[in-house]
Amino acid sequence: MKIRPSLVNFYNYSSAQICLPDKLADNIFNWGYEHIPDKDINFGDFSFGRENEIHTTILNGIHTDDPRQVKALLVNSKPFICKLGQISLFKNNLNFDVVTIEVRSPELHCLNKDLSKLPHSNNFLEYKPHVTIAYVNPNKADHLTGNQNFTGHEFEVKEIVFSSRNGQKIFLNF
Repeated sequence: MKIRPSLVNFYNYSSAQICLPDKLADNIFNWGYEHIPDKDINFGDFSFGRENEIHTTILNGIHTDDPRQVKALLVNSKPFICKLGQISLFKNNLNFDVVTIEVRSPELHCLNKDLSKLPHSNNFLEYKPHVTIAYVNPNKADHLTGNQNFTGHEFEVKEIVFSSRNGQKIFLNF
């Protein structure tokens, strides 16, 4: 079993995300090591490589560092279930592909819409919930597309994580 490193990074913006349960996160992390060789990993800069915090992002690019603004938008939120889908790739960058697991949950789309009321910067036109496994060199993980290893795995969401620009993580319960 590989140990997931814990890194403190600094970002241009804050984000809201959901951390997967430890056992499932460990399984995903270890699966990535078993199926994606180090030689295929893209280590372009500090944000690339293997994902060390297994999560699904609700909204990136949040301008505020104040978690109370996010918490205020969660007042009507209740615990819900997310279901994992198949392995897929994001191929929208010339320098790397992103190996992901699809995440299905109507509530995630609602949370994204609610949090999008906050001032934020976002380069993506459509919200596609996913779990990132790794950033790989182009065309090195095409054979993984459609893999069903995690399809049907479910986890309950009772809180989100507000991650500020300075890397501070604040857990916000529903």
